Amino acid sequence: MYVSLVEKGQTSLLDALVVGATVEDLDIKDLNNLLKETTNQDIILVYGNLVKGSRNHMRSFNKQITLNGGSYDAQYISQAEADEILKTEQERGAILDDNSSVISGFQNQFRRMQGQAAGAGQGAGLGQGRGLGQGTYSGSRGRSFSIKQQGNRMMMESNGRNADCPLCANIENQGNMFNARLSNGRNAEIKMMPDTAAETALQRLRLRNCNENCSIELKEVGQGQQTRAAYELKTQRNSKVLGMFPAKMNVQAQVDAETGELVKVNKPWWAFLATEAEE
Repeated sequence: MYVSLVEKGQTSLLDALVVGATVEDLDIKDLNNLLKETTNQDIILVYGNLVKGSRNHMRSFNKQITLNGGSYDAQYISQAEADEILKTEQERGAILDDNSSVISGFQNQFRRMQGQAAGAGQGAGLGQGRGLGQGTYSGSRGRSFSIKQQGNRMMMESNGRNADCPLCANIENQGNMFNARLSNGRNAEIKMMPDTAAETALQRLRLRNCNENCSIELKEVGQGQQTRAAYELKTQRNSKVLGMFPAKMNVQAQVDAETGELVKVNKPWWAFLATEAEE
């Protein structure tokens, strides 16, 4: 099979894309069969993530196949299953249910689709009973924020400040509380909004603003019991060392999304000798 697929993939771009979809097709069949043979939650978690990845890869290959004037017919899974996969969006987030138990096999995709059907903005947009969908929310301190999707990225916005939000897939809306399920099993309430976190980080970094080289991300940081939900701000600033020599300064700060505490600051060793230059 390997030899024949390599030969076919060398024929044309379209054939190469079909080969890619074929490999994912076979992977999905094999992994679905393996999922039926175990009740071990750790093994199910591994298989479940792998098959989710293969579904996403098949969607990507099929999109390019279509753009190049072709079509893909299932060869290993049923055509009905392939059609169900290809008509849905890319899957994101952990494959866990409301009780943090692994969802087995293809059930995860149906959970996801049910979540989307329930309506964006109701905390079910990404499925699995968890994850913020697109919409506007009101936080515990009366601050409103919105979640939107840009390509494959989820974005959180408050008061004109945007943050990439990979953690949104693990945040559950409970009334006006938003709890993120962390990898160490702890729930962290997201109390800080992107604009407040950015202001805190910029003040600590002694920077005036966050320009086009600046990025903010709501993510999980730390390890073990020190794991927490935090906003990470990264930027590159024009500076002058000793007031004379121009230099690019990469800086980073992390702000705890639950407490507002400044968790971490990274600057180059010579930062104390530098001042921010005019843009």
